[in-house]
Amino acid sequence: MLAYILAVTVAGLLKAPYERYSPALLGLAGWGSILACAAASAILTLLAWRRDRLAFEPYPAYPPRPGPAAAGRPEGGAR
Repeated sequence: MLAYILAVTVAGLLKAPYERYSPALLGLAGWGSILACAAASAILTLLAWRRDRLAFEPYPAYPPRPGPAAAGRPEGGAR
């Protein structure tokens, strides 16, 4: 059912031009960009990883922040 609705919608969009733009411009800029994105996504999906993705090493953690005692104030003292 959804495939039928998609096919009917695409057929309607192909028959009726958008505003007063020429069909050549719509084909190149509109449908051409959709096809280019689909082709790029297919090609990029098939490319191999440059590195082993399972050997990922995260950045080291930030060092601990100094507490109030390390800043020269007694623990629990007034600020």
